[in-house]
Amino acid sequence: MRVLVVEDQADIRDTLRDALEDEGYVVAVASNGATALDQLFRWTEPCVVVLDLIMPTMSGLELLTAMGCDGRLASIPVIAVTSDPSWPRRA
Repeated sequence: MRVLVVEDQADIRDTLRDALEDEGYVVAVASNGATALDQLFRWTEPCVVVLDLIMPTMSGLELLTAMGCDGRLASIPVIAVTSDPSWPRRA
């Protein structure tokens, strides 16, 4: 199974990648939404995207919007994560 981890903080991104790989997942990583979107268009469709909502260049919400506008990407499940307690209400 394939997972795309989108997280701008390298230590969190690496920890998530390592934990998922230890469980047998094939993991790709991206440091922002723009890089993730590029990978989604080039990479075999992942089973799930683990997505930080607050990132530079393209936020998680901007990536979700872009994914929703593409028929192939719109059906990919997304797990949104953030350390900002106000984001669930804004999302």
